[in-house]
Amino acid sequence: MRNGSWMTRTAAAALASLLAVGCKSSAPPPPPALDEVFTDNFGDGVSYQNFQGSNAVLSVDTTEKHTGNASLKVTIPGATSYGGGAFPLANPRNLSGFNALTFWAKASKDVSFDVVGLGNDNTGTSLYAAERKVLPITTSWQKFVVPIPLPAKLTSETGAFHFADGGDGDYTLWLDDVKYETLPATQLGAPRPAIRTETVPRAVGGTTSVHDPRVTFDVGGSDVVVEAAPRYFTFATQDAAVATVDAAGLVTAVGEGTSDITAKLGTVDATGALTVQVAGANAPVVAAPTPPARDAADVISLFSGAYADAVTGVDWGTSWSNGNAGAHLTELTVAGNPTKKYAELGYAGVDFTGSKIDASGMTHFHVDVWTPEADKFGVKLVNIGTGATTEAIVKFNSGTSQTITTGTWISLDIPLASFAGMTFEAVGQILWLDNGDAGAGGVEGGTFFVDNVYFHK
Repeated sequence: MRNGSWMTRTAAAALASLLAVGCKSSAPPPPPALDEVFTDNFGDGVSYQNFQGSNAVLSVDTTEKHTGNASLKVTIPGATSYGGGAFPLANPRNLSGFNALTFWAKASKDVSFDVVGLGNDNTGTSLYAAERKVLPITTSWQKFVVPIPLPAKLTSETGAFHFADGGDGDYTLWLDDVKYETLPATQLGAPRPAIRTETVPRAVGGTTSVHDPRVTFDVGGSDVVVEAAPRYFTFATQDAAVATVDAAGLVTAVGEGTSDITAKLGTVDATGALTVQVAGANAPVVAAPTPPARDAADVISLFSGAYADAVTGVDWGTSWSNGNAGAHLTELTVAGNPTKKYAELGYAGVDFTGSKIDASGMTHFHVDVWTPEADKFGVKLVNIGTGATTEAIVKFNSGTSQTITTGTWISLDIPLASFAGMTFEAVGQILWLDNGDAGAGGVEGGTFFVDNVYFHK
């Protein structure tokens, strides 16, 4: 430790407190501050853990350093490897007296480093993560600054530092002088908080979230954007009778109408707003259209009262749906007709790999969809043959030839030729996608009712 031990400073403060006559407090003292994460060694109570799936190898290197006697050496082997990890604290620490995390870094080659930040302790329950992304790390030592969005929130933090990078190939990263600092206000500039401006339709009872909370700082004349956890912000609703919002930015539609969700970072208004348009009808009252009569040889049904289902043992709501949160699937009836409801949909997987179907003789894929609030939907098919797996997505919105509208059954009859690059001799999975997006990012979390799922010619 180059700046003395926090234990020494804390002990001195405690002794002074004991000598002060008549000073009593019912509140427990705040946890001790943390200034050093790594200089010549790990800071007090600091350790390192790889993130899941990371193959980074971390060690203390006494041959390469920015200052002092050692640096942290991170080796990321393999051309397509991913490396990342967190520096959790053994006990909560008080970071509210600092306004920035700073560190020095160099690499064995120039890389565009993905993520560096604070507030992630690798437990999955961190509340105040803050990250700077796409850092240009070169072969020479450079200092990097990660401004803290709102230091007052970090009175009891257990995530000192974290990093992650992938796709830059086989290389070595060195980190040194990783510490918390109080930089002059002129060096950081005033924070400029923002949230995404968007309009989201929802039915009563539906939910959505405030997206892209971030804070921009002018660090030494250049803008640095810090992606901040929602809990750094304070959210407000224009009309609580229409939509409510909690501390994590989760918005719940409670009544018909329109309400703007806005945000503040401390006392500073954030730019942007989430406009929630809430409609009353949140479920169909009539069944999906009855499919036309077809010869048995001309249809392969997975779920339809009009045709005999050709596949048994279908998992209509896989556990890996929605980023492993589950499919939020409800089996119900609409006007006496069996129907499947998917709530808070990002992506929901339908799996029948144990009974794959040969749809190569079919020409179309069909599904009937009803939504109370969404204006986009996507279908992904996955063919798992003896060769390479092939897959493709077809997206729909209010501007496509088959449009997505609310409050009515939509019959999507999709030519298989629209699933570009696919083969269909061993189809084993279907994914329903809100916003037409296959990943977790950018999806809307809408509600969809699904019926009449089949291939035909």
